[in-house]
Amino acid sequence: MGIPHIDSAASAKETGSNPCGFADDNFECLTPTVMKYDTITLNLDQPIAELTLNCPERRNALSSEMLDELSHAINRVAKSECLGLLLQSSGTVFSAGHDFNDLLGVDEQRLHALLSKSTQVALSLRRLEIPVLTQVQGPAIGAGCQLAISGDFVVGSDLASFQTPGGARGWFCFTPMVALLQVLPHRRAFEMLFTGEAMKADEALRFGILNRVVGPEKLAEA
Repeated sequence: MGIPHIDSAASAKETGSNPCGFADDNFECLTPTVMKYDTITLNLDQPIAELTLNCPERRNALSSEMLDELSHAINRVAKSECLGLLLQSSGTVFSAGHDFNDLLGVDEQRLHALLSKSTQVALSLRRLEIPVLTQVQGPAIGAGCQLAISGDFVVGSDLASFQTPGGARGWFCFTPMVALLQVLPHRRAFEMLFTGEAMKADEALRFGILNRVVGPEKLAEA
């Protein structure tokens, strides 16, 4: 992972201690409970942990680096004393799905490994022993859709949408399919999967993907 250290962490390493209290100090420690990675942030300094996808210039695409960092951060949450997890993202897009820069020119084995990373991150969210709330402020596409609906509760702004475009582009969103089939009637799920059409917030609420829809300005309060 491309996760930098800061001077305080390096100094703590020299003295045999860790300012965040973890055995693994392979992250930037802003405070004892706030970690900053390259593509996400994690705040454990409150009863409800906050995990934020923080790469808006790339539409929060799930690059291999971001998936590694998410896996690391979710593991930190699992070991913390937090009572719940809020998953959110910065910018106007929740997540555009896989970063296709990672997929260019790779062989089948590496492609499978990358797709497996995405699946494992979604599964690790579901396996947390605390409730997970996802706030979706905009489009959640492909693997980003899978990630968004892997929470126990999903709240969206009226600008949120959910889409699995692979079927319309010669691919097929196999791993998002599993998540969709867990919440949607199978005919509606397969319509999304094969046509690639986006489901907007009002329909997502009606079909149970979203628990609640609010205006964008009220999403943080929902």
